[in-house]
Amino acid sequence: MESEQQAILNFIHHYRGQYPPTIHEIKEGVGICNNKSVYYHLDELEKLGYTKLRAYKSKFMEFD
Repeated sequence: MESEQQAILNFIHHYRGQYPPTIHEIKEGVGICNNKSVYYHLDELEKLGYTKLRAYKSKFMEFD
């Protein structure tokens, strides 16, 4: 797992028990420059089984 993916996963885990973070919140919280990079890393995390994205939801993510 890449370091940015680990940082995103750590950031997401801070939201446990709350609402899933938005792309903007992840981007700002982790210090990534653009949304496309966040989507890329979230897609990779989903392939690894860490997250599950839900299209067309403002709060789009599930995590275990």
